Amino acid sequence: ATLPLYNFTFIPFILFTTVTLLGIHITKLKQTTGIEKKILKFHLIGLTILCASGLLDLIIAATIGMSKLPIDSFTILGTLSFGIMASWIFTEKFLVLLQDRQSAYDKLETAYTELEETSALKQIGESTAIINHEIKNYMSSISGLAELVGSRETLTGKGRERVRQIVDTARNLAKFSEDILSLSRMRVTKDKTLLNIEQVIQNCINNAFGAHKDSFTVESTEGGTMMHGDWGKLDHLFVNLFRNAVEAASDEALRIAVRFVKGRGVLVIVIEDNGVGCTEEQTKGLFKAFYTTKKGTRHGTGLGMSIARTIVESHGGRISAYSKNLQDTGEHGLRIEMAFPLYDEPEDTGSDTKDPVVLLKDGIEGLDAVIRVLQNVRMNPYVMQQADELATRPETGDSLCVLGNADNIARVSRFASRNNRLFVLSHHKGSLYALRAGANELPAHFSEEFVLSRLVESHPQ
Repeated sequence: ATLPLYNFTFIPFILFTTVTLLGIHITKLKQTTGIEKKILKFHLIGLTILCASGLLDLIIAATIGMSKLPIDSFTILGTLSFGIMASWIFTEKFLVLLQDRQSAYDKLETAYTELEETSALKQIGESTAIINHEIKNYMSSISGLAELVGSRETLTGKGRERVRQIVDTARNLAKFSEDILSLSRMRVTKDKTLLNIEQVIQNCINNAFGAHKDSFTVESTEGGTMMHGDWGKLDHLFVNLFRNAVEAASDEALRIAVRFVKGRGVLVIVIEDNGVGCTEEQTKGLFKAFYTTKKGTRHGTGLGMSIARTIVESHGGRISAYSKNLQDTGEHGLRIEMAFPLYDEPEDTGSDTKDPVVLLKDGIEGLDAVIRVLQNVRMNPYVMQQADELATRPETGDSLCVLGNADNIARVSRFASRNNRLFVLSHHKGSLYALRAGANELPAHFSEEFVLSRLVESHPQ
């Protein structure tokens, strides 16, 4: 008996509420992307079913009467359907929360591991300083006594040779302990000042390589080469690199060329020599600690290039090496490329100005490192969760660079028609995939250093 009253009082209230919610959700749907858009769609489906059920109840009650129906009310069925949709949405959100929790736990675990490693490095550094001091004292005594013995007139030629070997060994051991200490000290660079890196290189050549000064060629660049850095550590860096080039000289007259390539917020320093070069296997191990290509009397500690890499990375840069022997051009020698954050005078372009770069952060490993790189080159990208959100980006005439994981990049091609100059970079397992818009095959595979250095050289904009 109360059912008609229920249908003519409660159902209109439900209808009014659902129509209002539908309007709000449709408005939000146009402004929302990613998983939130998916959740809103589920809400809309549930509300539409509920609204249709209530409307059907009103029509039936006003025409043939509810008593002739086999069920009490379609609104009840609509409510049940909406409940199912709500449960589905809750499950989706709950799964996302679980994934976020696991991701946060993994990041916390990684941070804790890095903290333990940092603590261990600090202890090693302190211990190394003490050990290094003692080794230098003992080696100085051994070297001094050996030289004193070597100065005796009664010593034979064979005896003098053995004394010389003792002195050389003592000096090598002292240098080795000094390199170990340098490696631990170079990991952190705090005392950075604004400096001209070209001046650092010129001073290094004049002070440490005066005898080979004519072998060096330094190509200046317009606009200056200013950056923030530690002058002493950068000087140490170039001493190591230039010494290696001098010691690797071939039978030809030594030539060492230094040039600069400036991109947007990035300064690439290229050092080329015409030495003996390296094999592919040697190039791969060049920056590993205790790895050396020097043989015989020139045998080194294997820490020089490792220290060089540590200094570059402590300045927010990257270093890579290429052997010209492997290029089948008849040339030989080594090419070292270093990319540093370039200092530019700040420009008032507005904090809301976006660069033609899109970062698809969903699924990117080492997201903090990617963001740090973008900060170094002073880029303000569009940050999106998934590739589907590219449709919401405002249309511009600029080339578009998209950074994302392999799965997201695979879905980017559907938006290529919006911008024929789309260029895609995808980081996957330590490598970068490059894909031109409209390509019908898998991305071409390049090494990370190759892609970045060529982009800076050929596309500085």
